Amino acid sequence: MSEAKDKDPIDEQLNQLAREAGGHPPRSYERRKALNRLVEKILASGRLGHPQRSSFPLPSAIYEDLYDEALSATLMEMCQKIEQYDRTKDVMAWCNFLLTKRFIDAWTKYQRGGVGSVPQEKASLFIRPSFEDLDGWQPPQKNISQSEQLKQLIEENPDNMFGKEYVRGQPQATFQFLAMAKIWQDRKWKEISSELNVPSSSLCEFYKKQLHKFKPFFKEYLQV
Repeated sequence: MSEAKDKDPIDEQLNQLAREAGGHPPRSYERRKALNRLVEKILASGRLGHPQRSSFPLPSAIYEDLYDEALSATLMEMCQKIEQYDRTKDVMAWCNFLLTKRFIDAWTKYQRGGVGSVPQEKASLFIRPSFEDLDGWQPPQKNISQSEQLKQLIEENPDNMFGKEYVRGQPQATFQFLAMAKIWQDRKWKEISSELNVPSSSLCEFYKKQLHKFKPFFKEYLQV
């Protein structure tokens, strides 16, 4: 049996996408498309590691926030340094190596904030940000051209990448629709929720997950 047949199909698919992305010129449409597919497949692979919670005495909400920050930084770094991928190894090994490092970075930054370990009885004081706080990344305000580039990209929606997924039961509630409403129309979740007849919590959670998926792609596209 050949080595290719012995390779796990998911790992092989991810490795191929990483090789493909690294083979295209920087900022090219082909590279952005391959990176977007790679990030999407990584998030859906079930192969992402999670630092042991017992090693980090944190309320679950804080742990998840630090993990989200680390994951976003990891995917962004992979997209920016895809040429450094060692083709002799699985890309998920590289991804999880970076993820562990970035989680430790996030944990260290959190510790330096002076909070430290949180006693169990005070855990309820640490809650997730409100829906409005979870609006996520905004385009650079000091560079109108970048904002316009991003807006044009989302409006053009190449290969329907921003419209393939939507909130269950509401096909209009795509990332494209929500991003345009939140970033450029400056609408509130309550207003969008009323229009789509979808709970704000569902819209916000979907938007947040999609944003994590596309953020590295946006960074690569804008080269920021």
